[in-house]
Amino acid sequence: MRTTACCVFFLLLILVGSGHMLAQATSSGNIIGIVTDTTGAAIPSATVTAVNKGTNAQRITTSNSTGQYRFDLLPVGRYDVKATASGFSVAQATGLELLVGTTLTANLPLQAGQVSTTIEVSAGNQLLNTEKTDSSTAVTPQQITDLPLNGRDFANLAILAPGAESSYI
Repeated sequence: MRTTACCVFFLLLILVGSGHMLAQATSSGNIIGIVTDTTGAAIPSATVTAVNKGTNAQRITTSNSTGQYRFDLLPVGRYDVKATASGFSVAQATGLELLVGTTLTANLPLQAGQVSTTIEVSAGNQLLNTEKTDSSTAVTPQQITDLPLNGRDFANLAILAPGAESSYI
């Protein structure tokens, strides 16, 4: 009897814990990059700010000794990222579309000059991700809404991935 009660308690503990772990896996992504000058030299201790355009929430970090910065676990959405450093103009990447599980790269080149000068880097679709070796596809909410899904089965979205094949037996 006592062993059964311990087993039931243990199973409940596992179920509650696994639900908490699933809640931790929020829909998020990462933004990384390098802050450099016009010669390609790293700019350490530059202030980098990421602003979510939908919520206006912002995160601030500084570049490390090699000029690299990283924003982890950002909620999905559109972001503007800007870098500032003393003696340099502001560099900015706008319109970064962060999707679930993606890592975007936004390298920010700063030019020597007055702080009032701003350099804007237009963010296009990233064709090659040099940070990860696995293959994945992000399906946008617009695609889910617009595509005719047979019976609204989300599993049909898997055939949108490059190299995926649909086999019916």
